[in-house]
Amino acid sequence: WCIKGVCVDDGSPLIDGNWGAWSNYSGCTKQCDIGVAYQLRTCDNPSPQNGGEDCEGSFRGNYKTCNTQECPENSVSFRQMQCSAKGEYSEYIVSSDPCSLVCRSGSKIFWLGTTTDGTRCSNKKEDLSVCIEGHCKEVGCDYSLGTGRRFDRCKVCGGDGSSCALNVVNYTKPHRGYGYDKADVMVTLPVHSTNVVAVQKAAGYNLIGIQTTEGEYLILHHTWSKTIEAAGTTITYIHEDNRYPDRIYIPGPTQYELNLVFIYLYERNQGVDISYYAPTGVVTPTEIDVEWIVSDWSACSRSCAG
Repeated sequence: WCIKGVCVDDGSPLIDGNWGAWSNYSGCTKQCDIGVAYQLRTCDNPSPQNGGEDCEGSFRGNYKTCNTQECPENSVSFRQMQCSAKGEYSEYIVSSDPCSLVCRSGSKIFWLGTTTDGTRCSNKKEDLSVCIEGHCKEVGCDYSLGTGRRFDRCKVCGGDGSSCALNVVNYTKPHRGYGYDKADVMVTLPVHSTNVVAVQKAAGYNLIGIQTTEGEYLILHHTWSKTIEAAGTTITYIHEDNRYPDRIYIPGPTQYELNLVFIYLYERNQGVDISYYAPTGVVTPTEIDVEWIVSDWSACSRSCAG
């Protein structure tokens, strides 16, 4: 109470606040590409009274992922939607502050608040982390928050790397069939190949390329460095000069067979180093696959005092 301008305790007991029950889950923040949903609660069980302490913690929590399926091809990104809602801006990610909504107009960038929950922290396909309450939160390869599950070298979620094996090829064939139409197949990558690396040993005019098994180039030559989406993965081709040691990187897993090819244009083949992981057919046992079976008792090891 206030008496003569001074707060005076009226003797009523102090009642600290306590959280009520969590609500049902909210709708998903995105329609695709990993959104999040959350629950709400109110500080009313009981509400703080007579100067009691307010509830500790956030009124919003228990986040979970939702709508984890990929967006349709050529969809506008969720971050770009937020920039467009602010004006004629294009999206821009500051790697040190990915959950701030940073947008670009010409050569200028603007900080325009905090991203909506569920905004991806990176444009890299393999980085599934999302922004929640202005902070990046890790999403496992199982598309769940905080599980810490990761792809192994075989791109098996939570695997131990035993379902694939390393293959190494040193291509030194003196191929002389001129041009793109007479490229030589260095190796055929099987379905589910991962961590594919092909590197020319020295700079030269000859090229390496990637084709379907029907002979269609996925990256047309002659081109400079380029990254595309194909065969269910990204394919990166590195070519920075007329004479250059070409490189191809494919993280995988590939969804269909691909041919790595050598394209002769001029001078001898100086060698191409190729490595990739391919399935072995070995499946890691799970709790569903195996179980302990207890036999009957064995005979006693001694006739007495055993």
